[in-house]
Amino acid sequence: MTRKPRHPIATAAAAVLCVALVVFPKGGIRVGVFPITWGYLLLFASVLVFAPYRFLFAKVLYVRRQFAAFFFIAPFSLVVFYAAVAYGLQYLGGFVSTVTSLSFLPALFLWFYPPMLPLVQREVFIKWLQRCVLAAALFGIFLFFWRPLTGSWIQIPYLTVNAGDVDDFAYTKNIARGNFFKLISTYNNGNLYGAATLTVLRLFEEITPKRWQRWTVRGALFLTLSRTVWAGLLFDLILSLIASVIQQRRYFPVLRLGKAAWSTVILLTVAPTFFLLSHLIGVRQQNGFLLDPTLGGRTAQFTHLGSASLFPDTASTFFFTEITYLSAVNVLGYVGSAAITLLLLSPLLLLLFDRRALQDRYRRAALKGLLTYALISTSDGAINFIPVMAFYWFTYMVFLFGLPGRNVEATYTETEPCQLPQSTWLDTELLA
Repeated sequence: MTRKPRHPIATAAAAVLCVALVVFPKGGIRVGVFPITWGYLLLFASVLVFAPYRFLFAKVLYVRRQFAAFFFIAPFSLVVFYAAVAYGLQYLGGFVSTVTSLSFLPALFLWFYPPMLPLVQREVFIKWLQRCVLAAALFGIFLFFWRPLTGSWIQIPYLTVNAGDVDDFAYTKNIARGNFFKLISTYNNGNLYGAATLTVLRLFEEITPKRWQRWTVRGALFLTLSRTVWAGLLFDLILSLIASVIQQRRYFPVLRLGKAAWSTVILLTVAPTFFLLSHLIGVRQQNGFLLDPTLGGRTAQFTHLGSASLFPDTASTFFFTEITYLSAVNVLGYVGSAAITLLLLSPLLLLLFDRRALQDRYRRAALKGLLTYALISTSDGAINFIPVMAFYWFTYMVFLFGLPGRNVEATYTETEPCQLPQSTWLDTELLA
């Protein structure tokens, strides 16, 4: 089959989106209660620009894992729209945020973009993704030390901070940690930076050969001084260790862990460091930073469980607070919580339809990122906040289809060979 040619416009668009979403995720303006960021504005604009090619010229083949993904994702959107139609909107901003994050973005990344992925020059996109993730980490580390030395922040309105948040975000976005401040980079909040970057961390490391760059990003995540992010880092190491053990199971009880040995050493040494740091950063709580009995004020979310309904039964704010699964109960009832749980655990369920995702290192890395996000959502998923879900659905797209510019094979059955039609945009090469 003849390969689809790479197109410079598609590659340039992917690079621009990468810069806007990863390096300047909060850059933009505020219109009333709505923050309008350049990244999300460009996502909407891309639909208008590429719609003619997407609907008139792109050759589309829908595969089982794509249908399955929407089957697992759709229930949450149905619950949201049911609540909005049946009971109205208590807070328009929360509804728009939820629909954008959990309805529009999955449609964009999992349905609209995939047929055009082969047009992107893969090597160029990888370089831009590497540079952007690293740049955000380097700026965050610089700002982390600049603030205590100078007593001020570096704010560039319309780029590193929303024009409506200038001189305000340091006091309103919960970034103080005693005598220190969380690493916030251009995300204006440590948990937002942590949730977004943890989602793409393994993918970034898979495409980044230089060790100092990988450890720079991990160092930036550590300096967020966020318990949620620290838990995500530990879980990421545990996932790598488990994967290595599974791969080496044929040699049991002798295991050749290789790089995973470093994960074991880190797991045994990093936990005491966390506890020590919790006392050094000056947080004065009853049982310390890590053992705060209120879980950073999150325990209040448990108080409504007994009175929560099965289905949405009142006008909702559609705004999810820290513990995503619990917050969904309070916002949309137990059915809403089950729907969002199904959505976040769907990558694991999709392995029933496409086990070959485990054979491709990029798709496997994306899976680790999605599972890490599902875990940190038990503490703070920041699911309503820009740009977390843009990172999530990009990673989901890579999990389903591979990196842009690399076409993954479509399979109709798991046991029988298939003959793909010439019109497919998917590649016929076997995964490495």
